[in-house]
Amino acid sequence: MGFRFFYVLLFIAIIGCIEPYEFVIKDDTPVLIVDGFITDVSYEQSRAYPNDGRYFKVKLSYTSDVTNKRGEPVVGASIQLLSGDSKNSWWYHEINEGEYWLAYGDFAASPGMDYKLSISLPDGDKFESEWLRLPEVDGQEMGDVSFTELSKEVHEIVAGEKKVKTIEGINVNVGIPKNESGLPRYYKWDFEPIWEYTVPLRPYINKTCWIRSSTYLPNYTLQEDHVGGYANDLFFMETHGNERLFEKFSLLVKQYILNEKDYYFFQELQEQATAGAFFDKPPYNLKTNINSVEGDKKVVGYFWIASEQAKRWYFDITDLSYYVYNHLREECLKPYGPPAIGDIDPCKDCLGYPNGKATLEKPEWWIR
Repeated sequence: MGFRFFYVLLFIAIIGCIEPYEFVIKDDTPVLIVDGFITDVSYEQSRAYPNDGRYFKVKLSYTSDVTNKRGEPVVGASIQLLSGDSKNSWWYHEINEGEYWLAYGDFAASPGMDYKLSISLPDGDKFESEWLRLPEVDGQEMGDVSFTELSKEVHEIVAGEKKVKTIEGINVNVGIPKNESGLPRYYKWDFEPIWEYTVPLRPYINKTCWIRSSTYLPNYTLQEDHVGGYANDLFFMETHGNERLFEKFSLLVKQYILNEKDYYFFQELQEQATAGAFFDKPPYNLKTNINSVEGDKKVVGYFWIASEQAKRWYFDITDLSYYVYNHLREECLKPYGPPAIGDIDPCKDCLGYPNGKATLEKPEWWIR
């Protein structure tokens, strides 16, 4: 276990992660991939979750059937968000190659207003999304995030034989308020984990870091709800041997209420990605709401709108009814030590932690 366990988990997380937009393209002509969204929560409002804050982004890239992967970023594009009343428009700014930010601290989508994305490429090709409008919501507050302890059986291969192993962990869930509208609600949740890591050995160089990872948890969880009034499972985390939980662990759970067509896009994407994991068949023929209006370049991808809420959840290993042993010091003291990957020893320098992005800067909203 120990640091070897870090890399096993990292590998599993990477191969299990759902990339938002990957399509099978019929020829090797570059195809534009569009990935973006807006909600009714502005950058300034998102900081109160609490969080570092997030601007709305659009990512542009080219792909083809050579790799069926997002490839070359599209630089130098002009992207504009238009309002249906023609009174307002907002420009995106290219912050990184192929990544464009709607850098207005107070912008949030307004109920009853239509919005459309307009994209102009340096070669003159132009694209537009369909008109989008926020789903109608009844103003109910997002439910609490909590957990339940759970033991479950998993299959593993040992010496070429399949064996059943029982693991202990927690199911993280969120409360869904009662739905008395008679209409379905379409939920999407995504997750931003962060945790503390303290080096096991002295003398240390950098003692404590805060770790973020975009590959540890599922990209998102979906639920079509008709009645509400229950706790909906989001994901499972193993506890024993999971160094992420040895100290303080925090999770920002972002909840989106979607329009029906957007929900079914994400459901189809999730189903095809899951099938690809088992049958080596990548997602294909997914719907797009982006259209070419000038030029002959093909385009795929999706631009969506949602009503957003979020809650920050903290977990401490002492919240469990049973004891979880921190084995990291023991592993670091073994003769072979941690794997020789990189130049920084994770036993004595927290910046060498291999299973996420480490920083010495404590978030201003961290509770301790």
